[in-house]
Amino acid sequence: MTLSLKILAMEDEQLLLHALERACRGRHLELTTAATVEEVLAETERCRYDLFLLGLDLELPQHLELLKTVDARCP
Repeated sequence: MTLSLKILAMEDEQLLLHALERACRGRHLELTTAATVEEVLAETERCRYDLFLLGLDLELPQHLELLKTVDARCP
């Protein structure tokens, strides 16, 4: 049995999220997508992920806090 790599991707561009979903299809990649910081926080409460792909504007304070929270929940 092959285990899937669990990926959480956050991006506000829906077209990019759709492209990521298509790229992961048929591979051992389990992709969950999120469009907002709130969705990412909810997902990290619900599940542990192996990889995060986060489209961030690091000048926004909530995005810096998100990075800290994700690192604490899924180091």
